[in-house]
Amino acid sequence: MGGLGFRDIETFNLALLARQAWRILIRSKSLCSQILKLDYFPSGDLLNAPIGSNISKTWRAICDGIEVLNQGLIKRIGDGRSTRIWECNWIPRTGMFRPLYSKKPNPPTLVSELIDHTTMTWKTEKVQNCFNHIDSEAILQIPLSMSSQEDCWAWHHE
Repeated sequence: MGGLGFRDIETFNLALLARQAWRILIRSKSLCSQILKLDYFPSGDLLNAPIGSNISKTWRAICDGIEVLNQGLIKRIGDGRSTRIWECNWIPRTGMFRPLYSKKPNPPTLVSELIDHTTMTWKTEKVQNCFNHIDSEAILQIPLSMSSQEDCWAWHHE
């Protein structure tokens, strides 16, 4: 026998890399995050950072962690101002975390456009007019906080 008791060292390694990607995402002001941003995704964000060519082994490994992280990462809605409807995972459900399609030609782009900020409730009619039935039902089930707080990242599978 012997060893540290890890059954699948590759899966364990991917979990550690995803944890590192999570730290970079959440602590974007840290020195490590800022250095990586300058080198690898200066004009974008971590989750959409290109792998590129001529990269370090560290960045390549973190990209593997980002792939794992993207499988369950979701935005929890606060005020909706930082969550892009069509680009972010934000609908808490099994499978697709984004709306499938829009029923309107020029749909809203930010979740905040779907929220009545005076009552902190969903604009039900707007949601139902913009999204198909399955998406609108899932969106209207998302609880909104009465206190003004920013959207935040979370792990959906918890």
